[in-house]
Amino acid sequence: MAGHLISCIGWCWLVEYGLLVHPSSGDRVSEHRYVSIDCGISSNTNYTDETTNIPYVSDDGFIVTGADHTIASNYADSSLEKQLQTLRSFPNGSRNCYALTVTSKQKYLVRASFMYGSYDGLNRASPSNPLLFDLHLGVNFWATVNITKASDVHRAEAILLLLLTPHQSAW
Repeated sequence: MAGHLISCIGWCWLVEYGLLVHPSSGDRVSEHRYVSIDCGISSNTNYTDETTNIPYVSDDGFIVTGADHTIASNYADSSLEKQLQTLRSFPNGSRNCYALTVTSKQKYLVRASFMYGSYDGLNRASPSNPLLFDLHLGVNFWATVNITKASDVHRAEAILLLLLTPHQSAW
């Protein structure tokens, strides 16, 4: 049975979101058993990471809220992963959700990476004034992200077993 995995993100800057999925036929990522999403890159853009050989796609097909940004140039050096150089911010709403098609009774590896990079030029992250937000997978709490420095990269990872019956929705 196919369902939809809804990953709800609170007030945040999401820069990379990778998910191991088994796409349905006709899905735009059907040639892979997973999808790696680069949040903030231009719509209909895709590329393959030169170091990991992982293909990335734009997040535009998975979410309708938020705004795309690029981190400040002083944080974007050549050693920084490409997928950390763009991001999607969510200035409105308390929850913003990515919707992905999934299959019941499958295991899913979900990884998310975050970097503020002072994309707004305000350099707001500090130990005394951290940028805090919660991550949820559906209605279930996943993790809290606590950004205290604009250049720090924060990662969260989970392995999920999706169990759906014909009378349930995904989470």
